Amino acid sequence: MFRCVLLALDGSPLSESAFPVACRMTAPGVGRLVLVSAIDALDVGRMEPWARYAFGRHVEAVARDAQAAAGQAQAYLAQLAAGAGDLATDAIVRMGEAAHVITDVAAEVGADLIVMATHGRSGVARLAVGSVADAVLRMACAPVLLVGPGVHSRGALAAERAG
Repeated sequence: MFRCVLLALDGSPLSESAFPVACRMTAPGVGRLVLVSAIDALDVGRMEPWARYAFGRHVEAVARDAQAAAGQAQAYLAQLAAGAGDLATDAIVRMGEAAHVITDVAAEVGADLIVMATHGRSGVARLAVGSVADAVLRMACAPVLLVGPGVHSRGALAAERAG
């Protein structure tokens, strides 16, 4: 059991499949589960002045959309946290590239474990799409537990067979 478990979520059913695993890995009574979601938005501050001018209205719309998405993500995390039972939970939404947000928050909160779902891509598909999980594995300050597709259903099947 771990005292501080960080669970990375992107709002997909696949990422939610790691929620029960993260809850089981968090020490009851003394542990804390930190739910993290990243909103990858256009960073206007880092844009060149000509780009801000050229894309002015578009940039403003993207910034508004990012703020709305952050509010929705915060509500989503709060709803998910309610299902954590007696575990102490924190919900953190940050703007930025997902792997950087996950590893930065993990360092800030002193996470003992990072849990995240992975799509299970391999070969050319993984190279073409890239992998947040790969980046987190390279940058993380804590062990990373990757939950593959279908692991929740396999766990439920094993529990049914044991019971």
